[in-house]
Amino acid sequence: MDKPGLSGYGKLSRSLWAVVLLLLLLWCSRFPALMGRLQSPVQVQQEEAINLEFGRIFTRGDNLYPDIRQGGPYLHPSYPPLYPFLLSLWMKFLPGPWLPGRLPAFFGYLACGILLAAWGWRRWGWAPSLVMAGFLWVLPTWLAWGSMARMDCLLCAVNFLAFWVIWRMEAGTSPRNSNRHWLMGGLLNGLALLLKPTAGSLTLAMSGYALGRRQGKALALFLASSLAPLLLVTVYFQWKTGGMYLTQTIRWAATGFHADLLWGYVKGSLLSEYGSILAGLFLVLAMGEIPPLLKWQMAFATLGLLTLAREGAAENYYMEFTLYGLLVLGEGFFRAGTGLAEKFPRTAALYLAFTAASFFLPASPRVPDAAEVSQKLESARLYTAGDYLALDPDLPYLAGQKIWYQYSGLIPLYTNWLWNPEPLVRDIRDKKFKSVELYDIPHQYLLPAKTEEAIWQNYHVTLRKYGRVWLEPNG
Repeated sequence: MDKPGLSGYGKLSRSLWAVVLLLLLLWCSRFPALMGRLQSPVQVQQEEAINLEFGRIFTRGDNLYPDIRQGGPYLHPSYPPLYPFLLSLWMKFLPGPWLPGRLPAFFGYLACGILLAAWGWRRWGWAPSLVMAGFLWVLPTWLAWGSMARMDCLLCAVNFLAFWVIWRMEAGTSPRNSNRHWLMGGLLNGLALLLKPTAGSLTLAMSGYALGRRQGKALALFLASSLAPLLLVTVYFQWKTGGMYLTQTIRWAATGFHADLLWGYVKGSLLSEYGSILAGLFLVLAMGEIPPLLKWQMAFATLGLLTLAREGAAENYYMEFTLYGLLVLGEGFFRAGTGLAEKFPRTAALYLAFTAASFFLPASPRVPDAAEVSQKLESARLYTAGDYLALDPDLPYLAGQKIWYQYSGLIPLYTNWLWNPEPLVRDIRDKKFKSVELYDIPHQYLLPAKTEEAIWQNYHVTLRKYGRVWLEPNG
């Protein structure tokens, strides 16, 4: 086992603890927003209500993967069923409506930092490990996604634990070539794959590493424990849904890739918020000695950034990149004997302090203010028993009513000729919905044009308020 890194180095230790204190102050300044998001009675980000609706579908025993070509609800559950299943369990024990989704995300957010620190304290020392964990906990994307009902932080935590279990063995901190570690890591990766297919980056990294080391038995154990649960779940849900499971979960990948979308994220939040970390990462990769398994994982995490070019992508697609990027930074800066901080302590201290200070610039994650909360709670009272078509899905969700439409999932399918909205148009012409809620913006495109036209032909305005318009059936 490598000896601990820089915790005892007089030139750097005080500076590192000063950076830890700076990060603690920053996290404390963000803490009110973090708690405000966790406790908010309305959505803090789009898609929260949709994700929780998938959990309620499980609870009701309804089909999670319907054929939206035949009729509604018009939802697109594009991921495997583990997260909705977990939500349905948490809904039985946690107060609603939002905590069943937000607390697992918060747990994943905390767990990733704890795992990062747990790895670092043996190899780098306490102060460096707290610096890297602190960086993770103050990153704007991690603060935001760790406090809303999305699976991404939980996914990263499960997959990172799989990586952590196997890397500990390969790095010599636990028995080498242990079948138990490869099986455990594979099972954790399998659970991550049942949360979201992007967990496959770890599957590919482990495969490349094991093949390069000619560890065929280890790879077989890992792949068997990773892919067997995924295969069983796929076969079961394909049978149960009449073939719609793979149609729903694979079709999301065909929603169009555009280089300008990728460039928009790179020059926007990725560079502005993480520019200092990226600079340090490039320096470490150019000069430092990085363990082979981490190189493989970092390579596939970097390739994962290409998914930012897909329609419907968001900042969560570079969470894995930043997580493993911080691990690369820690290894490159603080590993005893080869770390850049040991060779250039003063420069390293300035870099780390500058990086920590740079995170004071981005604003705290969004928390709905009192006016928005009041408006949405009052609007939710419009949704009594019945079927409604709403573009703001948290309004019917707050009222305990079924969500019928998910524009963020369906519009990319529509624009790429993967969904025909004719069944929804038919429902509108048949006046299936007690009311239709739209944003009060002329020619908004959150519904297909033909669908919007049918609404105005068959429904009339009854209320304009809070930047929205509600319409009820004619006649």
